[in-house]
Amino acid sequence: MTLGERIRSERERLGHTQEDWARHAGVHRNTQAKYEKGDATPDVQYLSKIDELGADVDFIWTGERGRWVSLEEHIESQCALVYCVVEGIENCSGRLGISLSAPRKARVAAMLYRSGYSTGKVDVAVIEEAVKIAAS
Repeated sequence: MTLGERIRSERERLGHTQEDWARHAGVHRNTQAKYEKGDATPDVQYLSKIDELGADVDFIWTGERGRWVSLEEHIESQCALVYCVVEGIENCSGRLGISLSAPRKARVAAMLYRSGYSTGKVDVAVIEEAVKIAAS
């Protein structure tokens, strides 16, 4: 599948016409058609704009799906991780009867966030161990 075919595929997957897609991306419909035919190559601004529409830009550029996510999705996943870390520290502290100062909680949270960054998850046993260490 060519770059142009992948652009067209993403546009169709998301249910947009060439006109709608081009308007949002800030290009003329003829330019959009050229991208889809492979007669022209889009620039970074174009890719950024279609990313806002939900296009899988990594798939368009490389032919591989799902390696990149939009900034909004990235922020959402990181907020979810922070929430899990904070909730885990609070639950574990309460269950163990441990009271941590704000600076210690912050250090534990930062450490747990770093440990879960790549997977988006933090194991409950790891949270418990970190809380116990911070309390000692």
